[in-house]
Amino acid sequence: SSIPGSRSDTQHFRDDMAAPVPQVMDQKVDTEIAAPAQVSMMEDPQHGAYSRYESLGQAHPSSGDSMFSKLFCVTASIGDVAGEVMVGEETKFCCIQSQVFCGFDGGSKCPQANGGCFMFKPELVCEGSAKLFCIKVGFLLPKAPLIVCCQKEVYGGY
Repeated sequence: SSIPGSRSDTQHFRDDMAAPVPQVMDQKVDTEIAAPAQVSMMEDPQHGAYSRYESLGQAHPSSGDSMFSKLFCVTASIGDVAGEVMVGEETKFCCIQSQVFCGFDGGSKCPQANGGCFMFKPELVCEGSAKLFCIKVGFLLPKAPLIVCCQKEVYGGY
């Protein structure tokens, strides 16, 4: 019998911990699978983002629209039903401008939608507009003329 911790007991333990020997089955050696191919990134990646905001201007009531009316700082008109903007809004206040719209592309007449905003150096501005099919409404800082009814100036002000 061996004494625990003796050289012969330790040697027996080391023999049990040896690396496994490949087993042969039908003359094939059991081997490890090769590592999968590694994914690599492009050296010069190209990224895209929506370009700087551009006002479409079609959500704003304008004097060229039918039934254009204005009462101090509130405007309204009837515009085209379809177009680049069918449903949308645009707002500009102090140092931020935003736009959200859904409509049709001018050239291909395919449906399009977009939204975005950006910030700029503060300035005295407060205006916004919305369009729902042919109905346009808006608000802005008062400027002449102050009252317009169905495209006819009622009161110029100042």
